[in-house]
Amino acid sequence: MKVMFRKSIPYIILIMAMLFTACSPLAKPANLEEDPQKMQVTVSILPQKWFVDRIAGDLVITQNLVGSGDSPHTYEPTPSQMAVLEKSALYFTIGIEFEEAWMDKLIAANPTMKVVDSSSGIERIPMVGGHHHHDEGEEHDHADHDHGTEGDEHEAEALDPHVWFSPDNAKQIAENIAKALIEQDPKNESIYANNLKALLAEIARTDEEITSLLKDVSRRHFMIVHPAWGYFAHAYDLHMIPVEIGGNEPGPADMAKILEAVEDYQISVLFVEKGSNMSLAQSIARQAGISEIIEWDPMAYEWAENMLSLGRDLQKALH
Repeated sequence: MKVMFRKSIPYIILIMAMLFTACSPLAKPANLEEDPQKMQVTVSILPQKWFVDRIAGDLVITQNLVGSGDSPHTYEPTPSQMAVLEKSALYFTIGIEFEEAWMDKLIAANPTMKVVDSSSGIERIPMVGGHHHHDEGEEHDHADHDHGTEGDEHEAEALDPHVWFSPDNAKQIAENIAKALIEQDPKNESIYANNLKALLAEIARTDEEITSLLKDVSRRHFMIVHPAWGYFAHAYDLHMIPVEIGGNEPGPADMAKILEAVEDYQISVLFVEKGSNMSLAQSIARQAGISEIIEWDPMAYEWAENMLSLGRDLQKALH
């Protein structure tokens, strides 16, 4: 496709005006409506927005900072998001990496904003798939140990931030959000409480359906480029084999172990995180003889549907 440029001064002025407007701190985020009568809430990621929307309904306006396809490790809020943040009554954190770099600045932008950890009470697990999902006393002789790659021992020191990929954790997140909303807006307590009850029931139904989807799979090991689904694996007694080592591509020794795992566990599908290095995924698939690559989005808005989609994909991959 060719793009033609014409030397038109009025056209250039128009384009410059549009760019200025888009970059202006007053530009409104696409996911935020305007209603000065409603409480404004900010969350770090889209799945949190889903929980807030389910619990608060039309009572609040919620903006998320990290969107679908964005990296929670390196994300930087836009000027328009920072402008809206100045009006937020609540900010829900969840423990992802970008918060460590930005929370002081976000709080400085709005010192009166109440910051609530929506993941409070959740026990975090080691980042790279591994021993954490085995029963106590069990021999650790499964794929993600035998075929663990160089650096696993170091990586296990880091805790997995993707806490929302577990039904039990989702219930805790929902309860934390509801509690904070009620404290901030007590006159609507009954609405928040009733919506929370309905949401907890939806989470339970989602859990039951995923359990049913995976109960008869013949294999329990799946391979993923970036190990973002450790809590899902833990919840459903699956074994996650990561390709990346501490966020880095595998070296020759690591690659040999990956190929061994593919053969031992009959891996036919490689899962990849949305926004990840697809060339790496394609290279791994070619070398390993993997016939299918499926993209998953850890930042998808619809928590329940995203969880069910993971369950359906794994049911097919592990049959």
